[in-house]
Amino acid sequence: MIKVAKEVAVQEFERWLSYKGIRDKKRKDNESFEETIIAAIEDGQLTLDDDHVFTLKITPVKDANGSNVLESLKFKPRLQVYQLNQKLKGVSANDGDGRVMAYVAAITNENSGVIGLMDTSEYSVCQSIVMYFL
Repeated sequence: MIKVAKEVAVQEFERWLSYKGIRDKKRKDNESFEETIIAAIEDGQLTLDDDHVFTLKITPVKDANGSNVLESLKFKPRLQVYQLNQKLKGVSANDGDGRVMAYVAAITNENSGVIGLMDTSEYSVCQSIVMYFL
């Protein structure tokens, strides 16, 4: 069910891209990821605040006791190298999935182990956002 008009979703995405300074070439290279992000905005699953922080509402991630440990992720618009390096420690350069998960963890300031418990359909939105940080 569409909650946000496509035009509004595109405007929000454009506002985020503009703030990040994403160039046209990178945008063209990531068109399929753009569609995923815009669809998540349209569905009301992904929102953008005035500070250019995306918030992704997710199916609650539960710990071993069944308690909710994560219900949403906040994606900061900028990432410093040292923040990424902290999350990449122990991840092989050949481990593409592990590296993307480390990026998600760094951008959201969440634990990689918790991120790994997310539903794959929601994680695809995370992966799409990460592509604009590579």
